[in-house]
Amino acid sequence: MPRRCAEISVVFDGLNEEGPSWEQVEQALSRYAECIRQPAPPRAARRTGLYAEDNTTQRRQGKHLVRTCRIVGDAVAIYAEGCLRRGENARAASALSRVLAVDGMHDPGFMLSAITIDRLLERQADGSRMTQTNEALLEAVPVAARLPENVLHSVVAAMFRHKCHFEVGLWAPHLSGSNISAAIAEFMLRSLRERQRSIARPPTSRRRELSVDEFLGLAGTCEFNRQARRVVRLLRRRSAGSVTAGHLAKALEIELASVPPEWRLPRTVDLWLREFRRCRIDPGAQPLLAIASAYRSRGDPQFAQQVLAQMMDTPAEAVPGRTVVDAAPHAHSTAALGHVLADFRARGRAPPAPLVTSTIAWLVDSGDVPAAEQLWRDYGCECAMPRGGKSNVRALAKLVQGYARASHVEKAAAFFQVVCQNEAAGNSAGCSAYLTGLLNTVLRSSIHTVDAGGPSTARYDLLLLRLAVEHGVPLDVATYNVLFAGFSRAAQVQAQARPDGLAAAQLSKIARAMRGLYEHMCQQGIVPNDVTVAHLLPLWVFLGRADLAAVLWEQCVYGRTRHKSGQIRIHALAQARRWNVEDRLRPLLGTR
Repeated sequence: MPRRCAEISVVFDGLNEEGPSWEQVEQALSRYAECIRQPAPPRAARRTGLYAEDNTTQRRQGKHLVRTCRIVGDAVAIYAEGCLRRGENARAASALSRVLAVDGMHDPGFMLSAITIDRLLERQADGSRMTQTNEALLEAVPVAARLPENVLHSVVAAMFRHKCHFEVGLWAPHLSGSNISAAIAEFMLRSLRERQRSIARPPTSRRRELSVDEFLGLAGTCEFNRQARRVVRLLRRRSAGSVTAGHLAKALEIELASVPPEWRLPRTVDLWLREFRRCRIDPGAQPLLAIASAYRSRGDPQFAQQVLAQMMDTPAEAVPGRTVVDAAPHAHSTAALGHVLADFRARGRAPPAPLVTSTIAWLVDSGDVPAAEQLWRDYGCECAMPRGGKSNVRALAKLVQGYARASHVEKAAAFFQVVCQNEAAGNSAGCSAYLTGLLNTVLRSSIHTVDAGGPSTARYDLLLLRLAVEHGVPLDVATYNVLFAGFSRAAQVQAQARPDGLAAAQLSKIARAMRGLYEHMCQQGIVPNDVTVAHLLPLWVFLGRADLAAVLWEQCVYGRTRHKSGQIRIHALAQARRWNVEDRLRPLLGTR
């Protein structure tokens, strides 16, 4: 086996930029077929136990086989990708068909086919030739030949990842009860729903209320609904336990959208949950939310409210908050959202954290930050967190962002302190990942509130930095850039508001503080970026270190395009105007 692996490697020695030729690919596939064709051990060896003692050799041969498979798969993928790039789809399809034929004769697991197709799809990272690649794959695989599960999963997952939903649907005829899996079914159903959404249905002039029989008859004529039912049926035939509530919920969304949106749906919940009962699956909250949203969008908010009332009996951790906000009747009313939350309290249950967080997020995005804060004080501290024991810090983080955008630095800093305290106490659920981003957001808001009397929010900046140090919040280059921008803004305010003598003294103090901040940044090992350079160039010129500014500029523009260098130059000159050194900086930047 190692010798044959080496022989296959030699086939691809000395390749040019165009990749392997068809002769090299064919030769490698022939040798791979010889490698994988292993004789069965004799019966005498099995009876005497000699075969069992040779497990180490068998494992070693398996490793060499996988290595050989990767070498051949990479080569075939490079060859096929080159053919597709040159528009030779037939040659690419022929190579892929040859790989599938070799696996079909010698390897029931189709390992070489899976590796080859994986490598080929990985080489289409930008997604520009995914449709062309899909056509070649379909040409290589006739419908009569059922693809193995691993190969089909590779193709469908890659197409779905690049949002090629139409191409995903082209593989539906290759589905069978032997090669479908839960993941493949999910990709298929989600692609069907996306394709259904993308089709603009012409409006109908007449509105009608459908009966159950009328709806079932119309839904049966919808191609998307028929395909979704077939996917679920095949998955249930393969393994009844593989069908999940997520599969049935997505199929339900497709069924609900299978009739014109102007028509009223029959007012019954049992019709929509019949598949869940047939599969003996608890529907949970997601299907009920989809049903409520469908009734609300079709002009029946009263029945949608009844469906939401049934949802209140589902476990709190199973309620997706964003969907509740979207599905609630008249969701753009704060009172209606409060009514949904009060319903939980009336039933003696704490509202689920996702619902509280989503409602606060909606209020913040709508600009009503005080109402969001009041809702947090009413429900946020007592909400039921999934898997228990964690505080709803994500809602707090949304409040920090809302007050920062509204330039209420004092409240933003206060809520940021609460977030840090919860993180330090271990009461947050994964909030540490974006604490640095929250810090930068609040610091940016303080820059816009600097008035003519000086940096009025400097004490909040110091408070935020002290909190960051105390709680171990990492500072990144964006944090230092925000602080540099604050110093530049303060320098501009001082130069405009004070007499020349006092302004010069204040500017010198700000410049020294800014230089100290830069030294601290270097000590932390943080590398400056283009924004940092644009702030530092006028600083060095103001401090009389034009030599440092010249060296920094040369390092910054080295290897850059003229367009990118021009963008940095414009930003640096804008900062230089704040320091009144624009005329001194222009010669260093090569401008007049």
